[in-house]
Amino acid sequence: MQERAPTHTPWGILLWAFSGARARGGALGSTLLLVWMCEMAIPYLLGQTVDAALGARSLDAITHYGLMMLGVIVVLYIAHVIYLRIEASLVARATLKLRNHIYVQLIGQPLAFFSRHKGGELGHRVMSDGEVLERHGIYLLADVPFAFLTVLGVVTIMLWTNIALGLVVFGILLVAAILAHFVARPLSGIEKSANSLIAAVGGKLQEIVGGIRTVKTFGRERYETDRLDSRGQDLVDAEIKAGRVASKLEPLIELIEQLGLVVVVWYGAYLVFEGNLTPGQLVAFIAYMELMSEPLQRAGRYYRQYQQARGTLGRIADFLGSMSTPAQTAPLPFARLSDLRVEDLHFTYPGAAKAALDGVALQARAGEVIAIVGANGAGKSTLVDTLLGFHTADSGRIFVNGSALPLADTAALRDLAGVVSQDVFLFHDSLADNIRYGRLAASDAEIADAAKRAGLDPLIGRLPQGLATVLGDRGSKLSGGERQRVALARMLVRDPSLVILDEPTAALDGAAMRDTNRIIRDLAAGRITLVIAHRRETVEMADRAVLLDHGRVAAVGTPAELKANSELFRSLFK
Repeated sequence: MQERAPTHTPWGILLWAFSGARARGGALGSTLLLVWMCEMAIPYLLGQTVDAALGARSLDAITHYGLMMLGVIVVLYIAHVIYLRIEASLVARATLKLRNHIYVQLIGQPLAFFSRHKGGELGHRVMSDGEVLERHGIYLLADVPFAFLTVLGVVTIMLWTNIALGLVVFGILLVAAILAHFVARPLSGIEKSANSLIAAVGGKLQEIVGGIRTVKTFGRERYETDRLDSRGQDLVDAEIKAGRVASKLEPLIELIEQLGLVVVVWYGAYLVFEGNLTPGQLVAFIAYMELMSEPLQRAGRYYRQYQQARGTLGRIADFLGSMSTPAQTAPLPFARLSDLRVEDLHFTYPGAAKAALDGVALQARAGEVIAIVGANGAGKSTLVDTLLGFHTADSGRIFVNGSALPLADTAALRDLAGVVSQDVFLFHDSLADNIRYGRLAASDAEIADAAKRAGLDPLIGRLPQGLATVLGDRGSKLSGGERQRVALARMLVRDPSLVILDEPTAALDGAAMRDTNRIIRDLAAGRITLVIAHRRETVEMADRAVLLDHGRVAAVGTPAELKANSELFRSLFK
């Protein structure tokens, strides 16, 4: 059964991340309780030892209590080790679960989502914000509950031992909690603002690195540095504000802790003098105050960790809430594509005044090469993106092998398609693995064959390690034409039944263009081939051409027919 998605609230995400680990959670709670019991027992045993020495003066009783304390310390050590190991495993697994959920949601978004967000900021949110459980989860999961149990246990024991002295300690804690709340209240907004600024700085830096050639070409190094400095200064200001709050909070907690110890010793000594408290009980009270000092000292830090976690989890919740649920497309019930028909297809970009596709109709059969032509903005790429499910059409019908395909399921066509874009993206990986990206199960022999058919043999012979050579970031070691050939090889090894080529010869010279056109014609046998093209030679090798104009089909025919009968078609190639 598929696991339910988290609710898009800070604590809903936190609880969801740790759900599904009941065994580890139970083990963590058990060892945490054992550690707490051991720590509660030691001050009590100290008091009993002192009373045994001052009262009955029994050596056997002193030895008995001493051995009990040693045993408790050994159990405390073992339980603490186990508890820390379980805690580390639980937090690591929850972090992986949360980050994987963000991966899946992010990668499943439509193209329009990525056009609205900077890539650097998206990467920061996945990686940096995804570490919220590693940075703060330990505090929220175990340290804060343990500190609360410690304070609660100490106050309970004190009230049971001597209600008057216990009420004094309880009053001190109550004052400390009220003061800490009012002092630390601004932290939540400050931390959320700081997280947003960190994402902005990271996104801008990644954008600069990605466009470093443009930055250097126009001599804008200083300009970009100043912009980073400006955003960095805003981040510094936010951190300074948070530091000012912390500078008031932590000394305040420490002051209250010292004051509480003085009051307990002072008033406790009076109670001993009056015979209402034994010396051993006073020692136990002081030991319990020492035990409680750590939670009190860390109260400011815990509160800041809580606010930081709340701010970061809130950002994650807002981020996930801004995403649409990835569509679950059913696989097509056939392995090959023999016929593709589009009728009255309409699509308008969000916020646009005019339709990008306005009643487009298209039909293609296996073995045909269809050229899709038109001026910039005519709707060529939009048509292809809609067929591939990157956009969901507003209305219209798409038929695959004679069967109507629901518009929401057009992404299923991608399983049968091979795409070569004008802007070829290559990974920082070997040439072989870049080709294998078309079909991950392809063998080395199939990779070599696809590379040869795409005309990559001269490149392979020049590269120092042949197909094993790493191409560099985005294929920076290759020319535009060579990147285009790698994309063709990637598509060839995929063996698709629907081939979509977006300006495949735009970056090629005459000889390379002729080779590519030949590959396209050879590949067309048994496949539907759609070619978006502006080069006359590429259009002329097509069986038919579809001329688009402002989202409408202006003319359909062979390239020769359109050249003879359409002034718009002729104007594209002047």
